[in-house]
Amino acid sequence: MKKEKTPQYYYEWYRKSLLAKMASVLGPCYFFGEEIPQETKFIVSNHLHFFDPIFLILHFDKYTKFVAKKETKKIPIISTVFDRIDSIYIDREKEGGDLNAVRGILRAVKNGDDIVIFPEGTRNKTGTTNLQPLKEGTALFALKTGAMVLPIMIYKKHKLFRRNYLYVGKPFDFKEYAGQKAETSLLNEATNILYNKMLQAKTFMDEYMANDGAKKLKKLYKEQCKEKKIKNFVIKID
Repeated sequence: MKKEKTPQYYYEWYRKSLLAKMASVLGPCYFFGEEIPQETKFIVSNHLHFFDPIFLILHFDKYTKFVAKKETKKIPIISTVFDRIDSIYIDREKEGGDLNAVRGILRAVKNGDDIVIFPEGTRNKTGTTNLQPLKEGTALFALKTGAMVLPIMIYKKHKLFRRNYLYVGKPFDFKEYAGQKAETSLLNEATNILYNKMLQAKTFMDEYMANDGAKKLKKLYKEQCKEKKIKNFVIKID
């Protein structure tokens, strides 16, 4: 009997496919920092390259939905992967907001699915890795659902055969705001908190990497692989 090709099936298939093996060779990555919790969460990341989602998929063993702008459908390979794993597309030009996308995100969290969102709204095209201003949607979703938020920061733009580094920051949530109406002032406050949490994670990552981080992670990776201490591909650091 053939296995039903659900989004979960495709997600796991991509993680074990030739595509995954090619990606690990063409763009090797080290994830380091906090352990990735299994609880339902919004995974928020900076965005430097259109292949960022591929590298994230390869490192998340739990089925994860991605939120992307509708223009992503025009990108070869990425659009195919996103369609098959049932990603949520947002029409940012829709008057009054894309309610279908909002409902899809809220429904996914209710079902226990993890969600990846790039809060900057698009790839950083400034030529730097500076964190760009955030859109308010991510904070709104986190406020409405009370779900955990996990920042993951990408160190630099991916380049062929060059190792990249992704830092897993400390999870947080907005449960102290539970029951409050998401008015403009609260939404601005939550967005600022989200920005500062991501900036803290990025600052720690940049400082760690500037202090011989690459050498440290290479050594830690070998040690923790030998001792089988690596969970979800994340290298634990002191």
